[in-house]
Amino acid sequence: RHHRSSRTIVHLPSLRKHICSATMTSSPPPPKKFINEPSNSVSEVIQGMLIQYPNKLRKLQNHNVLLSSSINYEKVNILSGGGSGHEPSHAGWIGSGMLTGAILGGIFASPSVASILAAV
Repeated sequence: RHHRSSRTIVHLPSLRKHICSATMTSSPPPPKKFINEPSNSVSEVIQGMLIQYPNKLRKLQNHNVLLSSSINYEKVNILSGGGSGHEPSHAGWIGSGMLTGAILGGIFASPSVASILAAV
């Protein structure tokens, strides 16, 4: 013969979930990217590179192009370019024995023809 108890049996994982959700404060989810505004991200990357390497890089005016500040025109110079979004892709390889310059396109977009011609 079974005696019914007035106690309620609570499944432990359910109780733990309820307690945790009740005690946690709601906060925004952690950021997935370090981008202030997607439409400004390429120019912000360029500004950051110029601040980080003021004596090694220069920007072509009116173009998303970074060049080495010490170009030797008696040697072969190499330019690379492509879409932005995987920084420091392209611009991160500018330096002695590496790239002479980088042409930055938009987020996952090719650089403009005008920027490529200006870099060349």
